[in-house]
Amino acid sequence: MQATRSPAPVGTATPVFHPARPWIRVVRIVVAVAILAALVTNTVEAVLGISDTTPIRLWSYFTLQSNLVLAVIFLIGAFVAQDRLPAWWDTARGGAAFYMTMTGIIYVVLIAPPEEFLSWSLSWTGIVQHRIGPWAAFLDWALVWMTAKAGWKRPLSWLVYPILFLIAAMVRGAITGWYPYHFLDPLQAGGWGGVATLTGVVVIAFLVMAVVMHLVGRLRTAVATRDRSPTPPRAG
Repeated sequence: MQATRSPAPVGTATPVFHPARPWIRVVRIVVAVAILAALVTNTVEAVLGISDTTPIRLWSYFTLQSNLVLAVIFLIGAFVAQDRLPAWWDTARGGAAFYMTMTGIIYVVLIAPPEEFLSWSLSWTGIVQHRIGPWAAFLDWALVWMTAKAGWKRPLSWLVYPILFLIAAMVRGAITGWYPYHFLDPLQAGGWGGVATLTGVVVIAFLVMAVVMHLVGRLRTAVATRDRSPTPPRAG
């Protein structure tokens, strides 16, 4: 299987996609279906009152939103021919991987109880959304090749959504008294000083990880460029 898009010099706006192996497409579909099944299950439980939340509050969590984004990205990447994907595709894929990686990290560091770190006792929806999804997103970003460099605007663009999410959560919380995460709630974070400290840590963590994910993408590009030949590698 050959890449049908004409090769472009590295650094141009037109990316060179290397064709994904069939097993990569299958993995993307399986992960996307598992995520969608988990999201539907969470939503049905909220609608029926089985869980201790409402549908609106449920979908106010960054976790569910980032999982939905990844599922859509994976399905498009699995079913759309690589040469039909737009030039901004790799940035969107990187954004989804970045959001999911941070979902996994924040859950472990700030949300999950310490004893859950090495445990598989959480629900199957939690395993899909907080463990399988983040790892699949990161590995897909790191290993699926694309020969096109991106500048430092890319990680900055990734930060727009998380910052808007935090602002919206804070404004809504100030109005309704409900916050999606305890580190945003002054009653649980030890006052507004605690909120400022914890939120600052989260923002710094997002910034650092955005840079790391960007550099991972550039490293992948460098490897793809170095190994590029008339017959592109079939590493996905």
